Amino acid sequence: RALPERNRFMKGLYAWVGFSSAAIDYEPLPRADGQTNYGLGGSFRLALTGMVAFSTAPLRLLTAAGLLLAIGALGYGSWVIVDHFRSGIEVPGYATIVVALMFFSGIQLLGLGILAEYVGRIYDEVKQRPPYLILRRSGAGLGSARAEAASPAQVQDASLL
Repeated sequence: RALPERNRFMKGLYAWVGFSSAAIDYEPLPRADGQTNYGLGGSFRLALTGMVAFSTAPLRLLTAAGLLLAIGALGYGSWVIVDHFRSGIEVPGYATIVVALMFFSGIQLLGLGILAEYVGRIYDEVKQRPPYLILRRSGAGLGSARAEAASPAQVQDASLL
């Protein structure tokens, strides 16, 4: 109940809550019956869920790609201008079209990246994960030692007891 998100990436949530983990080497036995229905598509969806559930890195990568493309377009445009004055050889309209296309594509990617940052932050808020977890509460009538999510108001109430 404390984590109401619908697309749960349990491996990430276990680490996020703070459970310790360890690697265990084993050799799986052959499958007793039938074949798995978890194919490449399921693996891809799991990887995508793991990537977007706990990271805004793909969104920031989009922003960086747009910025680099726009800077690259400006650099290429400068090189085309210098090359034109040095050698005088040109294909009419080529440089203008390529530079404009690269520059505006970069600006669009930059804008999409900024928009994606906002969407990513909204996504974090919509998941309604608690800002922290309480391992143990103590005081009169609070005998539960299990980990639970709490709002700041609950913590203040528990500290008053």
